[in-house]
Amino acid sequence: MTFATLVSFFLTLSHSLTLQSDIEALQALKLSVDPNMIPPSSYLTTWDFSIDPCDNIGPKFLGILCSSPSNNSKSRITTLELDGAGYDGFLPPRIGTLTELTSLDLSRNRFRGPLPDALKNLNKLTRLSLSGNFFTGGIWTWIYRLKKVERIDLKDSQHICITKAPDIGP
Repeated sequence: MTFATLVSFFLTLSHSLTLQSDIEALQALKLSVDPNMIPPSSYLTTWDFSIDPCDNIGPKFLGILCSSPSNNSKSRITTLELDGAGYDGFLPPRIGTLTELTSLDLSRNRFRGPLPDALKNLNKLTRLSLSGNFFTGGIWTWIYRLKKVERIDLKDSQHICITKAPDIGP
């Protein structure tokens, strides 16, 4: 990385409109995806962290919508909807820091592994779509905390347990 690139990166961070923890959550998500499984024309190729995710015009940070605060507060990520490009990776726990998220759509990809318990922090979530992925585990430990959820799509996600497993006695 050149000196000019580093300076540009730090200037972007110091003048960022987007809350730093939201930027870090997006970075963690992109890093959790196998780079060999990111097609050239996909949304993730537009995520260029040398610019602010919420201060962009044009084809940058596709799949991301931000709030427009009326006071001096930072912008927040409110929508994260990835294209169904077949991304192969894991959902990082840092996703739980996107506390203003109202819509999370990771459908038609190849995410796998356990769903992080940090999803319970997404209290404003109204729409959750995880269909067509390979997540494992259950959502029953945290889904009840998401009081605003109106729609959950788990179609073709056979390895997600929706209800608590029954206790089996001796």
